[in-house]
Amino acid sequence: MIAIEFAFLIFLLVLSAFFSSAETAFFSLNPLQVYRIRRQYPKLADEIKDMLANPARLLSTVLIGNTVVNITASVVGLAIVSRFFGVHAEIISIVSMTIILLVFGEITPKRLAVYQAEWMAIRYSPFLIRLIKIVSPLCRILEFTAKPFGKALVPYGRVLDGEEFRTLIAISAEGGILSDTEREMVDGILRLEKIRASDVMTPRVDIVALDLEDEFSVLAPYLKKSPFRYLLVYKGKLDNVTGVIDTRKYDPDESPGRLPEIMPVSFIPESARLNSILKNFQKPDAGSKVAVVVDEYGGVAGIVTPDDVLDEVLDIGDSVAGTESEILRVSEQSWVVNGSVSIEDLNNELGTDLQPDEADRVAGWVTEQFERMPETGETLRTDNL
Repeated sequence: MIAIEFAFLIFLLVLSAFFSSAETAFFSLNPLQVYRIRRQYPKLADEIKDMLANPARLLSTVLIGNTVVNITASVVGLAIVSRFFGVHAEIISIVSMTIILLVFGEITPKRLAVYQAEWMAIRYSPFLIRLIKIVSPLCRILEFTAKPFGKALVPYGRVLDGEEFRTLIAISAEGGILSDTEREMVDGILRLEKIRASDVMTPRVDIVALDLEDEFSVLAPYLKKSPFRYLLVYKGKLDNVTGVIDTRKYDPDESPGRLPEIMPVSFIPESARLNSILKNFQKPDAGSKVAVVVDEYGGVAGIVTPDDVLDEVLDIGDSVAGTESEILRVSEQSWVVNGSVSIEDLNNELGTDLQPDEADRVAGWVTEQFERMPETGETLRTDNL
């Protein structure tokens, strides 16, 4: 009889280890592991996906099984201990079974499951699928009972933070789920929250704008030949922006001597992040797709368009260091640099360590060094430049 009880206790410990490891294994699966399972066992992968699609049902099944097994194991353990220790059997049984269940039924199997999640998921799935169907009625009752408490304690779902999302993207790329191009695009989208409007804007000196106080004959050539779709319009001076016009809507035959409709623009600070700017562009009431960047004094510092944001996502913008239009190497120790290049891009490209006081672009840094507007042909020596 004692041998049967020992054998039954060992069997229960195996079941306890099974349920504990199953809980950890299935909830530790990452997208790459699921992808590998799908390549080898397509049908099984679909079943695993179905189980994970309803995590509450899977968790309830595992916990029901584990609870029943552990309680039964404790009862059997008490029966065995009672045969050897009469008076203190309960205390000895509680202590010994707690240690045994923790070591062999919880800690050890769960540690193994962390490293063997994929292997266990493949082998456990057939049994768990059948068990879920068997205990499904009981699970529904328990879920219905626990649902109000779950809503009160956890009213919202968990959202991945930026680092977790980047890890997920990296795993997806390694597993072939995302191509290199798709991964670069997603990385570009994630970068938007770190990039300021001042980093990508068309600076004030490069803005092509129309003064409404000019005669239409002066404005017409800009409407016909401008390479830009959008042109700012202002009154008297550029800081008095009144809106923007879409040059594609200009038709000299239909509306001779008249500008296209002036659309409103949004005004944003230089510190605005591209992700928030993109959200503003996507709003139905955003008006035109042009944002005017204003400096700390309220003056126009530049403009940002959806194309500027897209360039950052695709990493093809003119502001990217090293493009021929911005930084051009003419000899071993000579470079031609556009004044609009950011100091950060210049440092990255040339390996320099320029530390401007306030300026963030080359033109501003040069002006800081001269402490005045430099003349044509003047030279400057500083550090290793």
